[in-house]
Amino acid sequence: MAYPDFTTDTYEDFEDSTLASGLSEVDVGGNITFPDAGQVFAGSGAMKVVASTSEDDYIERASIGQNYYQFGFAFYATNLDNYDPGLEILNLVSNSYGTMVRLSWKSPDVDPLIRVRIADTEYDFPLTPDQWYWLSGNWIRNGTGKFRIYNYDHTEAIEPQDCACLDYAVDACRMGNLGSNNTKTFYFDRFVDYHANTQDSLLGWESAAAGLSIPVAIHHMQEQGML
Repeated sequence: MAYPDFTTDTYEDFEDSTLASGLSEVDVGGNITFPDAGQVFAGSGAMKVVASTSEDDYIERASIGQNYYQFGFAFYATNLDNYDPGLEILNLVSNSYGTMVRLSWKSPDVDPLIRVRIADTEYDFPLTPDQWYWLSGNWIRNGTGKFRIYNYDHTEAIEPQDCACLDYAVDACRMGNLGSNNTKTFYFDRFVDYHANTQDSLLGWESAAAGLSIPVAIHHMQEQGML
């Protein structure tokens, strides 16, 4: 499937069993399935991950080596029990530093949340489970990146969050089950990335003009100095 409204370096929609160029699968335990129609963000297929406590299972965009990196993906936030450690769903990795960014879906108390951890700094965003969200992030080496979460209807689930980025390039992006102590089933759809110095969002719907809600469009115009 094409991605007509945005310039991208990688786009994978999980509509068939072949990954886009630049992506590879690390699935020792056979816990990843795509395409899977159990839960779908768009189209007819998504990626299902049956989390395991014994190994990590993910797709990887390796050999990036970029100071500026954008990513976006759809995540189905499965319900968690109270005090459930959940799982890490995305890592940005530096060959020199190690794992710089960890995105986790967890329930440290009664309210499940997305936690973004950059080095030792954490940002928490409570979300409603059992529905799809679109997660988008911008890495700007030694600068200020931005993290966003959108609802399925394209409205913003959180206010865009500024995040301080480390002085390292992104060498790999991994999405799936990373460092999990969970045995639930999770779904991912439509991974996209782009290597550019920008704080625009990489969105998960084809038409930017038709897909942006008014609040989202206003935010983008403000960030570009148009309002």
